[in-house]
Amino acid sequence: MRRFAVLAVLTLALAVPATALAKTQSFAFTLGQGFTGHTFHFSLAHQGRIQIVLRYSRLRHPKAELIMSIHRPGQDGNVILDTGSRGQGCKAAGDSYVCSIYLAGEGAGKWVIGLGKQSKAAVPIHVRLSWPAT
Repeated sequence: MRRFAVLAVLTLALAVPATALAKTQSFAFTLGQGFTGHTFHFSLAHQGRIQIVLRYSRLRHPKAELIMSIHRPGQDGNVILDTGSRGQGCKAAGDSYVCSIYLAGEGAGKWVIGLGKQSKAAVPIHVRLSWPAT
């Protein structure tokens, strides 16, 4: 029992500083009918990993074509997700598709993530972003 208590305290002591160093934001919105998009702006305090989790309905919109890119303000973006090709980390999870993206080694400074929809139907979206904040 004593070993378990020591292990639990040690695990908690190591986990709290790690989570304190990351900032997480969640967004829920609908990309309306037509070709629409949404942008997310954030700053990395130091070089680190950006985690993006995107979720949308696979029953209501199984063929939604979403494209996500990342760039610095004023620069061209790099495509990091294209759901039209279905091969980039999106998996069926219950009634949704869940796309998890990890970008390692991104430099400190301001970043912009753009999410665009190329299909015509409206699509409810859930996005969670996590990045180094201190």
